Amino acid sequence: MDIHKAVFDKKPFQAPGPDGFQAIFYQQAWKVVGKDLSEMAISFFEHGNLPLAVLESTVVLIPKVEEPESVTQLRPISLNNVSLKAITKAMTSRLKSVMRTLVSPRQSSFIPGRQTMDNIVVVQEVVHSLRKRKGRKGGMVVKIDLEKAYDRLRWDFLRDTLIEVGLPSSWIRCIMYCVQQNRMRILWNGELLEAITPSRGVRQGDPLSPYLFVLCMERLSHRIDKAVRDKLWNPIRLSPNGPALTHLFFADDLVLFAEAKISQVKIIKQCLDEFCESSGQRVNFAKSIIYISPNIHHARAQRLSTRAGIPLATSLGKYLGIQTTHGRVTRSRYEGLLL
Repeated sequence: MDIHKAVFDKKPFQAPGPDGFQAIFYQQAWKVVGKDLSEMAISFFEHGNLPLAVLESTVVLIPKVEEPESVTQLRPISLNNVSLKAITKAMTSRLKSVMRTLVSPRQSSFIPGRQTMDNIVVVQEVVHSLRKRKGRKGGMVVKIDLEKAYDRLRWDFLRDTLIEVGLPSSWIRCIMYCVQQNRMRILWNGELLEAITPSRGVRQGDPLSPYLFVLCMERLSHRIDKAVRDKLWNPIRLSPNGPALTHLFFADDLVLFAEAKISQVKIIKQCLDEFCESSGQRVNFAKSIIYISPNIHHARAQRLSTRAGIPLATSLGKYLGIQTTHGRVTRSRYEGLLL
């Protein structure tokens, strides 16, 4: 049964949720609690509701620095009950089986059969090609940073997305119930604060959340594809007969490709603005970067950067933790790695 597998696939001593039970409790006492947990899951799939205590979560704030002085220097970690995660894990297993048919090849994260290195290799080859490009026609790569991407996702946008991909209404009801019926309590100095009821976003730490987010990001991919079909977005090619490249996604890591023109900056901003307005997302322009092929004069490149509102960079830096530029191996290049 899916619930049984979901429970026993979990690491035994992962942090517990608000009820205090770790996965090892359910694994060791399955003969006692397994029937009740399975019946609760079946009732949920039939009627679409769960006990509110099961849906509660605890938010723990982990410092990013040794002595944090502001909230931005704290990383929130959400702890959900194992019973809830077992149910959503079972749903995730079913959803994973159809994700490849719902998501384009340009999205690599959380899709069975697709690898992180696929995106890395393509981005490295694009940067290498642009660095060697000659002539008057240049290309640009825009690395977009989304601000609090999972937390900002609008629920009406998520519901519309689930309807658009054709999920059964019973599944949509169950998914939206798990997303919306969320009461969080922050653990502060060892004490639980008053409960917070969010009005947007998906649960952190929930097995289902990354897949829901990927489905929503696919709608941005659709907007870009439409702009290409309408001949508004000019993709780049690494060779005369090579494939047209417009974008690569890895969850909320977005990389966009286009010709280095003001008209292309405008259409990129238009697609992002329309998507952000409908989805609730927000682009962090200060943390985003734009790389333009060196064959474009610096003054022109600076104008493109200013028009986009994104800092101009001489290198794309790292993408998914890997350097995007090739070159001689030096100590400085890899000194950031910890052995």
